[in-house]
Amino acid sequence: MATTLAQKVVSDVSAVLIRTEHFAVGATYWPKSGASRHVELVAQTAPRRTEEQPHHKIETNDVTFLVSSAVTTGMPDPQLGDALRLDSESSDSHYDFAQIVDSGPGFFLVRFSRRKILRAGQLRPSNL
Repeated sequence: MATTLAQKVVSDVSAVLIRTEHFAVGATYWPKSGASRHVELVAQTAPRRTEEQPHHKIETNDVTFLVSSAVTTGMPDPQLGDALRLDSESSDSHYDFAQIVDSGPGFFLVRFSRRKILRAGQLRPSNL
């Protein structure tokens, strides 16, 4: 039975490129609608950024994930409202969906972000 090039590429991506057993991290994924599930993904952490504004200060931690788009073991439709917690982190910390960076046959490259308020309220000079 002959297969098309597109079918071979999808097969290769699923069978080879998304085989993450040796370098993947585990996470719990909460889709916007539906039950939570365990997923395996490859993570790339960006350096933390701090935004200083007159009325607040926020620390942002972005992580980009390569994940399968499989319905049962991956993220078939990542979107706003989804959340993710890495198995290596505490149970009260999670990342919120930020954007789809790239996609292809059988995978998504998605960015999740965690924001923490370091200071809220008016910045007051100490010499009033």
